[in-house]
Amino acid sequence: MKTAIVVLLVAMTVVGTGRAAEPSSESLDARLTQTAADYEKRIVAATEELNRVREATAAERVPLVEATRALQQRSIALETELMLLKADAARKQAEMSQLDTVATDLRRNLAYLRTTADEQLQSLETSLLPGEAARHDSAIRDLRNRLQPDARQVDPEAVVESMDLALRRIEELLGGQSIPGEALANGTNTMQEGHFVFLGPETYFRANDGGLRGLVRLRSDSQYPVVHSVPWDDTAAAALADGAPATFPADAQGGKALRLAQAKGTWRDHVAKGGVVGYIILALGAIAVVISLSKFVDLRGLAVDAPGPVNRVLAAVRAGNLDDARQLVARLRRTTRELLTLGLQQSSNPKTILEEQLYAQILQLRLHHERRLPLLGVIVTASPLLGLLGTVTGMVTTFTLITVFGTGDAEKLSSGISEALVTTELGLMVAIPTLVIHGYLGHRVRKQLAMLERYAIEFVTATDLQKSAAVAQS
Repeated sequence: MKTAIVVLLVAMTVVGTGRAAEPSSESLDARLTQTAADYEKRIVAATEELNRVREATAAERVPLVEATRALQQRSIALETELMLLKADAARKQAEMSQLDTVATDLRRNLAYLRTTADEQLQSLETSLLPGEAARHDSAIRDLRNRLQPDARQVDPEAVVESMDLALRRIEELLGGQSIPGEALANGTNTMQEGHFVFLGPETYFRANDGGLRGLVRLRSDSQYPVVHSVPWDDTAAAALADGAPATFPADAQGGKALRLAQAKGTWRDHVAKGGVVGYIILALGAIAVVISLSKFVDLRGLAVDAPGPVNRVLAAVRAGNLDDARQLVARLRRTTRELLTLGLQQSSNPKTILEEQLYAQILQLRLHHERRLPLLGVIVTASPLLGLLGTVTGMVTTFTLITVFGTGDAEKLSSGISEALVTTELGLMVAIPTLVIHGYLGHRVRKQLAMLERYAIEFVTATDLQKSAAVAQS
């Protein structure tokens, strides 16, 4: 290796110096030798330097490898710790999500409980019996202030106390209670002190002097309860104020049953709520009844025999036994008898004339029995439309009343709503039965006339066959 390098360097030196003057061979050999010796020294020095670098590198490699291995182990430990921390963070995040869900549910439940409690208090306040307001007003006002919807936190104790208040009042009503208070005498408007006796929906009052006794009602123009005398002997009921057992006859619905019975009225009052449109619908209903009765009477006259007796008449006609055919026709029902009698009378005429005579007879029957049926169809269509017209006019009246009086007074709005509903009811009550009757009558008339047309065609065929047989025999 070293020799090759020396030869190469000598060759390069020779090439580099060959372009100058060509020296002698001895001088060239000396220079080559000197140059080889110099390069050999350099190579020895470079080799020694390389060996020293290798030894230094080898000496420093072990600590570096150990340090690298230590760093790798530390990196693995840190990665493991990071993975554990990530897993723990994910678990904590899941727990936080669950806690947020639970917190949201709790907030919703508390808001629902607050709303329910507030509604319960409002219902309780509006359902207080005469004489109870002074007892529960302060508690209800305090609880409603604590359950204000703009509060940041719901007061659970207020929710529980409101439910307890409502439950306690229900228990008191079920068991009955008596409290002192003041009430006005109906008619005289004099204030008297006494005791209120609460029995379910009814409140009974007895003055301390015993002079004023009766049922208590609230009046819109007074903030005090008003006592109304009862039309029965309340001597036994008066003992209730002292806590003694007694019989107390009263309306379990607080007078609502009587007012409901009065509000129902008679059928005339019900029809009158429909107004002019309601009376027009009833007039159409009356016309439909008259037409239906007359058509049922006419339908009894449209009596058509079964095919059996008619076939015997046709067989006699085909055989040429007209006398036997007349005797058989005399036994048939009126409508069939008249048609076949006309056919026997016209049997000697040509086929075209016979057909025209029989068709004219059937056409006359059709015109008679189908008359006024289209009017029933018109009533069927017009009655619901009139009911719809009444509904529209009633709603217009209702909106007019709302514009004038607002929506606070339901009694003023009842007239328009009654007209809207009653006319629809009357229209359907007239249309539905009329539709059924119209369909039935139309079906029966078409069926009977179809049977007559069949008998007429068969009679013409039988007559034609009889004439053909007579011509063939002659």
